[in-house]
Formats: sequence, C-alpha cells, structure tokens
Amino acid sequence: MYRCYFYVSEVVVHEQDKQKHKLEVTFQFPWVGDKLVYNDPSKKSRGYKIKNGRRTKSKKVDLLKKYAATEG
Repeated sequence: MYRCYFYVSEVVVHEQDKQKHKLEVTFQFPWVGDKLVYNDPSKKSRGYKIKNGRRTKSKKVDLLKKYAATEG
C-alpha cells in the first residue's frame, strides 16, 4: 500500500554565497516544537492538550563542512 501525505507547503532555498545556503521549510500544521501536555501527569487518563509549535524550520548549510547548523 502506498500513501502520500502533503505536510510541507513550501520549501525555499536562499543562497547566501557560493558555499552557504539557507533552507526554509514551511509546514501546513504547527509541528515544529509542539508538545503533548497531560492535565494530570500522574493519571494520564484525565486527558491532555497539545501546545502548538511553529510552522517553519530553517537550516543553514555550509557545503564545505560535514554538518549543518539548525535555526528555530
């Protein structure tokens, strides 16, 4: 079975210079940094609330290095 979900609404790439780029991903829902908060942590059956996160995530990439720096 194959399922296709569209959770990403936009991807933008900014070229800062020849080796550095900034990637911005915008999601349809506020998933970045969201949290599940229980009404009573000792008795989880009492329910929970979802603390909303953000819709965007940015990442700076240096093509000369083997790691990437992540922003909000």
